[in-house]
Amino acid sequence: MAARPRPIVVIDTSVFMKDAMSKTGTAAASQVLALLPAIAHVVLCDEIRQEVIEKLTEYLGWTEKQVLARYGPVFDVAVWVTPVEEQAWHLKVVQEDPDDTMLPRAAEAVFTERPDLIDANQGRYVVSENTSDLVPGSNYASFLFVTAHGLLERIK
Repeated sequence: MAARPRPIVVIDTSVFMKDAMSKTGTAAASQVLALLPAIAHVVLCDEIRQEVIEKLTEYLGWTEKQVLARYGPVFDVAVWVTPVEEQAWHLKVVQEDPDDTMLPRAAEAVFTERPDLIDANQGRYVVSENTSDLVPGSNYASFLFVTAHGLLERIK
């Protein structure tokens, strides 16, 4: 039996935030960040990385060095893309929140920048805890929007 292709996963800042605020490190967001580098193609862009640093600095008082120390294992294995240029439909996908368009734009960029990662039988996900703008069960460009818990259920 052929091995299942590695899923492609774009990770939203909200997942990093939920992990950073977890007292025990056992929440779904923490599990996703620990597990994905070994089993998936993690897709990130500079905008996501910068937002993670800014939010953790603003809300938790972390330094950039602390952020990079904590999330280096994820950043180090990530597939880095440049999101496609923003179009009107990207705003519709994220319920008109311009701060979130980087997620579907990064997902879309995978097809042009890293077509070698695409497999017809793989799962493709945008994982976010921001369920008001990235509605679980919605999809865009064959990427399904899920929460961290929803992703864990799908990749078991």
